[in-house]
Amino acid sequence: SGRRGRVSRGRELPLRLPQSPAPLAQSRIRRASMPEVVSSCKGPKEAYEAFVDKGAELSRKSKTKIFQQSVLAGVYVGFGGMLSLVVAGGIASSSKDNPTLQSFV
Repeated sequence: SGRRGRVSRGRELPLRLPQSPAPLAQSRIRRASMPEVVSSCKGPKEAYEAFVDKGAELSRKSKTKIFQQSVLAGVYVGFGGMLSLVVAGGIASSSKDNPTLQSFV
């Protein structure tokens, strides 16, 4: 092979590589199998394709259906805003001791 060992008295000695552990030691070593990596996030290409599919689906719906869904989405956003105001307003007594708590919530 291309590896050379040390030279002794004008002749080359073979390079000694470390030997593998004994078979008994190998049987004691248990190799953990790695789980399959699963991602719940879409990559750029898959996200683009999902948006295209959603747009094509919306283009086939009636204008009334789209309007109803838009109103419901606005109601959900409004409820979320009201909930955040109620929670943040209800911790006024706690924010005296810890002023960053109210800005965090």
